[in-house]
Amino acid sequence: MFDNQVKVDMLVLITGATSGIGKAFADMFIRQGDTVICVGRNPSELQKLSEIAGGRAVPFTVDLAIESEIDHFLQNLREREFFPDLVINNAGFGFHGLYETAGQDCYDRMEDVNIRAVSRLTYHFYQEFLRKGAGGLINVASVAGFYPGGPLMTQYYATKAFVKSLTLGLAAENTNPAIKITALCPGPTWTGFTGMQNPRRFPFTLYMTTPEAVARQGYRDWQKGRLVSVPGMFNKIMRVLRIFVPLRLELLLIRRFQARLKGSSINTP
Repeated sequence: MFDNQVKVDMLVLITGATSGIGKAFADMFIRQGDTVICVGRNPSELQKLSEIAGGRAVPFTVDLAIESEIDHFLQNLREREFFPDLVINNAGFGFHGLYETAGQDCYDRMEDVNIRAVSRLTYHFYQEFLRKGAGGLINVASVAGFYPGGPLMTQYYATKAFVKSLTLGLAAENTNPAIKITALCPGPTWTGFTGMQNPRRFPFTLYMTTPEAVARQGYRDWQKGRLVSVPGMFNKIMRVLRIFVPLRLELLLIRRFQARLKGSSINTP
């Protein structure tokens, strides 16, 4: 199934499939002839995607912050005998601004979507992969997960550190080479996220990537069995250089970078 030299149609499940990196993944798999289970909160956007893709896109409206909706979704998959070959946990959101300026409800929901939903879906589908003897998992974390903290995006950085750690720990436990697990850790990407609407020109092209480039790189690295995928040369270099930077200076530099992101807003898939 996972031989890089042979193209076999897959059933791919993608959360947060209607925008950003999730949409780029969905478009890529649909173009290459795979069938995509598209999960999102916006039924109209899901319907648009389904109409464009025809039978290649199967939409599911699910609020991943609500446990009962996840249960219903998984039961629906079982009843329809949908058993994905590859699962991409992409849905997530963040808050930009001082920690105390967001309400507790925002942080509770962020934990529900970025941590609990990822954990539940990872556990559920990994069990299926073990039963089938094959499968694939890409959990979308972030380069934020490599840093000690994220002033002005404190909770978001913490949730992405969880996703990275969960994914790599599971990958290290897995002993079946037919089950491939990758932590996809993109850096700044041109999406609807706060501050990511910069013009696509220098100097932003030095450190920003497109959703399409992230999806392509993440899929290639997963095919090769890599544990971590970090799209973009700038992000790869910074991942190495940061180990030489003193902790307080590193946090100061992160805060200065985040301060350049205009406004304080919640970003949802």
